[in-house]
Amino acid sequence: MARAINQSPAYEHSLHERKKVEMVFAHMKRNLKMERLRLRGLKSANDEFILTAIAQNLRRLARIFKAMSQLNVEFDLRIHKT
Repeated sequence: MARAINQSPAYEHSLHERKKVEMVFAHMKRNLKMERLRLRGLKSANDEFILTAIAQNLRRLARIFKAMSQLNVEFDLRIHKT
């Protein structure tokens, strides 16, 4: 039973998706110094984690913009009010 599940395409997809998430957390722990939280309390710990996630996303966004500029792709950062 377990071998059949391990060989299914859905399991392979799930494994691939989990690996992406785990790599993000590993990067946060190693490169952004999140081995442990410095603030105490649930709200403070949540705020610290959110700030780390924002930093992670800004790094990813900078990498994307750099790649786009190397390909001479125009991008618009203006906020459009609807």
